[in-house]
Amino acid sequence: MNTLPMTSYKPFQKIHPLSLLAQQSSRQASGCLQLTNQSGTWFIYLQQGKLFYASNSLNPFERLDRHLRRLSIQVPSLVSAVRVQVRLLFDKPSEDSYYLVPDYQAICWLVEQQQLDLKQAALLIEGLAKEVLESFLSIKEASYELIREDQFSPLTKLCLLDLRPLVEVCQSQARQRQPMQPPVETIGKQPPPASQNGVHPNPRSVQQAAPPPPPHRPASSPNPRKLRLLRLRPSRKASIRSLALMTAPRCYKRLSPS
Repeated sequence: MNTLPMTSYKPFQKIHPLSLLAQQSSRQASGCLQLTNQSGTWFIYLQQGKLFYASNSLNPFERLDRHLRRLSIQVPSLVSAVRVQVRLLFDKPSEDSYYLVPDYQAICWLVEQQQLDLKQAALLIEGLAKEVLESFLSIKEASYELIREDQFSPLTKLCLLDLRPLVEVCQSQARQRQPMQPPVETIGKQPPPASQNGVHPNPRSVQQAAPPPPPHRPASSPNPRKLRLLRLRPSRKASIRSLALMTAPRCYKRLSPS
């Protein structure tokens, strides 16, 4: 696509794309919401606050060809030759139609040539809009302006789409693409050990698990010195019995007559 003239450049400012779209929808704006930053330029075409096309300067025909290939599963007439012809006819820079993005003109041509009906064109435009709006919503700094419809040639409106459900789908897709963040750990608390495959166990299962049994210790062998002392010391009953046997003859001698 052709670049924007230098006289139209404006200084970048911090923006909130979601609020910007909400304002245009509530005001039922008609025209082209153009947003430019260092990466490229976005074009959001509106009619009474509804979207009828969205594009940007980041390889628009590669994006269109990718979506046409997906649609060719349902529309067999969109063969490779037709897609190549579309690119040859419209993938050209033009000073006179800067605000008329050529990828939308290509879709209108496909409808005129009866390669697409209105329902199929609306499905194609919706898929393209979701991809463009997802990158649009991630912009932090840019310059923007709303170009009134009477400042450029009128475009054929193949469909009108509500912005709100489109934005909700884009936000959901963006959240799914974000990597999952690890849980915040408490200060001074060690995380549970990882298993061999690198997966941490569930903290609840770690807390509820029973403590491991104490290690088995073999019975210690008795001290040989203690055994020797025990053998030398007779028990109390054995001592009394030995004493009785020793004193019995002496008593017998005293009682016997001389």
